[in-house]
Amino acid sequence: MSDINRSEQRITQLEQQVQSLLNSVKTLQEGKSKVDNTIADIHHNHNLMSSSLNDITIRLDKYDTILQPVSYTHHNHNLMSSSINNITTRLAKYDTIIQQLTTNINLLSQEQIAQHKERSVKTPKRPSPYEQTSYRATKNRYNLRGNKQGNILAKDSEQHPLTTDDDTDTPDDAAMSDGAVFEGIIDEVSNATSSESKFSVKSYNPLNLLPQFNATR
Repeated sequence: MSDINRSEQRITQLEQQVQSLLNSVKTLQEGKSKVDNTIADIHHNHNLMSSSLNDITIRLDKYDTILQPVSYTHHNHNLMSSSINNITTRLAKYDTIIQQLTTNINLLSQEQIAQHKERSVKTPKRPSPYEQTSYRATKNRYNLRGNKQGNILAKDSEQHPLTTDDDTDTPDDAAMSDGAVFEGIIDEVSNATSSESKFSVKSYNPLNLLPQFNATR
């Protein structure tokens, strides 16, 4: 009897151990299921992250494409700013040069005006319509005898002209422009009485050209 009881007790213990093992296996299976679910979640999340990364990469590529003209524009803006700065610097230099030239021109203009004023202050020589060359030409043309008194009168006529070139270059027996007459000043000598053709001249006095001073010699 005792052996049977022992055997039954042993069987009961074994059954309890088996039941405990079954419970442990069940627990392990449940744990495995949880782990599988966790792994599945991790894999799903990995897939989601990969998809998100792909989307982000695509969007970044689009942004790069969009921002590339902006970057090019920004680069061009920097180049234009540099060029504008260079142009501004050069314009400032040109303004300085033009200002200096303007100052020099103003100084030269003032100097020219001052010189012109100095020249204007000087008394100009009175122009003489009866020049010495005209007197000499008339003298040579009509073989006028040159004497000291004639030269003195010629000089006086240069300082105080009474006639013009037209009055002396073209003699006329009629009245001259100033009312004077050549009559009595130049007498033509006949070719029959002299072998040389020339004129005899009485003392040349310009005062004879005036009626009130008709002093012939």
